[in-house]
Amino acid sequence: MTYPPQPEPFAEAAQTAAMAYRLVMTINDAVRRATRDLRLPHAKGPALAGKTRPTGCLA
Repeated sequence: MTYPPQPEPFAEAAQTAAMAYRLVMTINDAVRRATRDLRLPHAKGPALAGKTRPTGCLA
């Protein structure tokens, strides 16, 4: 092992952490939007506002 440590492994680890963070935030955004659409059917637009789902239907 050389001293001081080479910067490439640290740069690769930082890039991987940033990609993982973006993936988690993308999934979080998708879940937030899906939850919002389930709770607020009128948020989809005025054309779909009158259509309602049966009680207990999640999809």
